[in-house]
Amino acid sequence: MTEETKPPASPRKRSKKRTEKGFKGNIASQKIADAIGAAAKTISTTNVSKPVGGLESRRQAGDEAMAEKENGSMFEGLTSMGSLFTVEGAKKFAAWYIDTSEKVAKQAIDMQASATKWAKETPLAPIFDAQIEYGKKFVERSATAARSLWRLE
Repeated sequence: MTEETKPPASPRKRSKKRTEKGFKGNIASQKIADAIGAAAKTISTTNVSKPVGGLESRRQAGDEAMAEKENGSMFEGLTSMGSLFTVEGAKKFAAWYIDTSEKVAKQAIDMQASATKWAKETPLAPIFDAQIEYGKKFVERSATAARSLWRLE
């Protein structure tokens, strides 16, 4: 065959080369995966937490003392926190949360008011004043609604 009669190179030959390169990359990833798997097997077959030497008796004594202490005082922490899990505790938390949120919101509105002082003599002043006014009303009404929902007032 002469050069004139040779068929043009098919795209399949090019894709095979790419596939072979990709195949080499897959071999590398497989080797990495095998190494990780071997390391995981080594770690899982070795008992890492087992004490060695004379530490074992000290650790067992400490574990026993800890178990005795935990059994006696396991629920003492919960009883001291018990006031939080009552209706009155929930109401106290809700009141604190509402008050704090209201203070933070009012501070944010005050900061907005001080940040827009530059607009006093501009046509934007009434817009900023209205935003501040409606923001204050919204915060006040939201806090009042939350307090009435929790029956705090």
